Amino acid sequence: MSLNERKEQFLSKLTESLTDEETRIKIQYNVVYLFLMAVAVFMTLLNLLTQKGSLTIATAVFALLCLVDFVLARVLPGKGLRISAGLFMAEIIALFTFFLVSGKPEGFSAIWMCMLPACGMLLFGRMPALALCLIMLGIQIFFLQIPVGQRFLQYEYTETFRNRFPIVFLASMLLSYFLETIRVVTQQELEKMRRQYAELYSHDTLTGALNRFGFTDMIQQSKPGARQTLLLLDIDYFKLINEEYGYEAGDAVLKRVVREMSRILGVEVCRWGGEEFVAWFPTGIASREMAQAMLYTISTTAIEIGNGRKVQVTASIGGVETTERESIENLIGRAGICLATAKENGRNQVVWES
Repeated sequence: MSLNERKEQFLSKLTESLTDEETRIKIQYNVVYLFLMAVAVFMTLLNLLTQKGSLTIATAVFALLCLVDFVLARVLPGKGLRISAGLFMAEIIALFTFFLVSGKPEGFSAIWMCMLPACGMLLFGRMPALALCLIMLGIQIFFLQIPVGQRFLQYEYTETFRNRFPIVFLASMLLSYFLETIRVVTQQELEKMRRQYAELYSHDTLTGALNRFGFTDMIQQSKPGARQTLLLLDIDYFKLINEEYGYEAGDAVLKRVVREMSRILGVEVCRWGGEEFVAWFPTGIASREMAQAMLYTISTTAIEIGNGRKVQVTASIGGVETTERESIENLIGRAGICLATAKENGRNQVVWES
C-alpha cells in the first residue's frame, strides 16, 4: 500500500470517528501508544547519551510497555483495548511517581505529566480521567506538601515548585475537563443531527414509511431468496377524500393505512408516490390471503380525521410472486398491471399474479 493510500485510509477512519465513538477511541489509543512509544524511545537514546542510568531504564521500560499496550489493543479488539487502558493507567501513575520522587533530570520530567489531563480526558472519558488526575494530584500533594512524603524525595525541589506545580496541574485538569465536556456535547449533537438526516433521507416525513431512497437502501442491504413477493397498494378515491374533508383528513388516512400495513404485514412499507405504497418480501412470505385480510382491516376501520369526524376508506392491491432472480423495477411493473386490473374490476380487491 502506497503512502497516499495509507493517508487516505487514515483520513477515512478519522472522518468515521466523528460519528462513531468506538472508532474514535480505537484511533486515539493507537495514536497515543505509538506517539508515546516514539517519545520514550527518543528520550531513552537521549538519556543513554547523557548517561542518565535509572532514567534510561525507566523510559526504555515505558516504551516497551507502550508497545505491549498497542499490540493488546490491536490483537484483541474490545477486551484487549480495555485491558491495555487499565495497564496504561497504572503505567502512567508508576512513571509519574518515579519522575516526581527521583527528580530526574533536574526536576524536569514531572512536568511532562501536565499533558495528562487533556490526553486522559480523550482516552479514558471524563470521569475515569478525572479520577486518575485526582489520584495524581493526591500523589503530588503527598510528596511535595506533606513532610512524611517529602522524606522519599531524591531531589530537592524549590519551595516555589512544590507550591505551584500542583496548582498548574489542577488548572490543566479543570480546563481539560471543561473542553472535553464541550467536545462530548458537540459530538452528541453531531450524532443526533446525523441520525435525523438519515431519517429524513430515507423516510417519508408524513407517514414515517420508507421513501424511494430508503427503499433502495433496504433492497441493497437485503439478501433476497429464491422466492420473492411484492404488494402494490393504492387507496381508492383518495383525491375525493382531500376534496371533501380537506388535506389534513387525507394525511390522517395515509398515516393510518401505513400503520395498518406495517402491523399486518410485518415489514417496512415504502410510500411509492402519493397514495401508493409498496411492501416487499425478499423471502416471499406474503400471500394473497394476507393481502385480502389487510384490505378487510383497512375497509372496516373508522379513521379519525379531526373534529370528531371519522371516515372509512378502501384500497386496491396488485400482488406478484416470483421464483426467479428479478429486479424490483420489474416486480413493481408487474404489480402495477395487477393493481390497474383491480381498479378496473371495481376496486377494494386483490389481483394476484403468480
